[in-house]
Amino acid sequence: MSGATQQSFFEETELQQLRSALAKAYRLLAVRARSEKELREALLRKGFGKDIIDAAIAECQEQRFIDDAGFARQFIQNRLRNRPKGRERLTLELRQKGVDAATITATLDELLPPEHQAELADQLAEKLRKRLANLPPLKARQRLSDFLRRRGFDWEMIQGTKLWKELEETSS
Repeated sequence: MSGATQQSFFEETELQQLRSALAKAYRLLAVRARSEKELREALLRKGFGKDIIDAAIAECQEQRFIDDAGFARQFIQNRLRNRPKGRERLTLELRQKGVDAATITATLDELLPPEHQAELADQLAEKLRKRLANLPPLKARQRLSDFLRRRGFDWEMIQGTKLWKELEETSS
């Protein structure tokens, strides 16, 4: 093979790999929105090289198929609708998906302000009320606290719930 023929062969091979990586990326993005990190890891697992992945990611960003701020917004809205969580848990989940801290904070400030988070904690606590009804107040408070902590609510938010205050009054 001559030098020019060999070069065009490698260029054609890389172009085919890029097309394949883009096709895979489009299929993944068609199912649900993904962060850049998630898409990068999925393409890496499929065996694409770093340069091909970088080019595919750049193309997806150029076409606005990847947008971590939009992904964070959609993720938080979905979680609040289907499986409500507090700020701490949402922050942890988004960090694991590769969304930067500033984007997470800005999106949470917009979609889950403290007063809305307090209402959410109260709603979740109310769902637990029946299961806690026959327990001693101290045990009930412990279970309520554990339940809300696992869902990403801080201590102050937990103590601010109506059920916590009622259990506190009962135990006094």
